[in-house]
Amino acid sequence: MDQEIVTVANTDSVNPCAVFVIVDNTLNNPGDQLRILYSNQQQPQAPGAVEQLAADAVTVQETDGSTGTGPLNCVHVTLAPLEVQILGR
Repeated sequence: MDQEIVTVANTDSVNPCAVFVIVDNTLNNPGDQLRILYSNQQQPQAPGAVEQLAADAVTVQETDGSTGTGPLNCVHVTLAPLEVQILGR
């Protein structure tokens, strides 16, 4: 089975951070649950289930300066200050 490993980090030393992380839509279906494989915190907050954001519901700024739209699959992750999480199955 193919598996995706996702690394997420909060570089802010004071404030927590809540973000949507884009995951591969061929490996992760809506409702799938990733788990924390590693966190540098004692009691990390588990990520939300995979959600699919509909086409034209989001705009993604690509690294080459172009933009894209959904659909895309993502997970909601909340990190403590300076927290790093590695997510997978």
